[in-house]
Amino acid sequence: SARSYGINQYAEISGCTPAHSNVFAKNYDVAYVPVPVFRPMAKVISGLAVFSQFSISSAIQVVFPENYSWPTRLFMPDRCFILTIFDLPSGRKLHIINTHNSAFDDGSLRISQLRLLYEYMQSAYQAGDYVVAGGDWNINPEGYSNSLFLSRDPAFSVPDMLPASPPDSTWAIAFDPDYPTSRDVSAPYALGLTPTTIIDYFMCSPNIKVLDVRTLYDSFKFSDHQPVYLRFELL
Repeated sequence: SARSYGINQYAEISGCTPAHSNVFAKNYDVAYVPVPVFRPMAKVISGLAVFSQFSISSAIQVVFPENYSWPTRLFMPDRCFILTIFDLPSGRKLHIINTHNSAFDDGSLRISQLRLLYEYMQSAYQAGDYVVAGGDWNINPEGYSNSLFLSRDPAFSVPDMLPASPPDSTWAIAFDPDYPTSRDVSAPYALGLTPTTIIDYFMCSPNIKVLDVRTLYDSFKFSDHQPVYLRFELL
């Protein structure tokens, strides 16, 4: 992609982690994105990836429903999630979901995407398996508030959307309330000035115990998002 200066980031990371299993789901392949007007994104080839120290048994890409009109849909990514499955010694399975939900809609599209995602999550759990879903939900998590973060970054709520609740009250939603995970991109980042929020987090099935969840705060040095660490136990 032009925005990565022609570097194949997936290949670079794969080369640095040769012992890891990995999967890649391409969901954005556009010859030329004409926005922003004065610094267009131009050519884009990108997607979602999962890297694991454990062997991935199987993986599928599930594309979310979209409702963008023409010609907007020509320049938008196909929002999706990757479902990766790990076989456990017990005979059960661990389902890890990496999701990237839609943004810039009136909220109805994100709601339909959540319903589809929750169907997969509930189905796997009801089969006796474990489920962890995480990624960029483009929705604030249930329990999020606009109080000032410890990093002194001002906080805002995602417009047109109520916070995302888990599939039901027995599921856990895991996020770090002290630090933001995403920032406004209309201007370069400035501590204390740039609006920030939390839209990256995890949902875990009732048979999983969350031990630790932390946002790895790096002042948005590498991206407009920040990584989130989750440690959990299978019950």
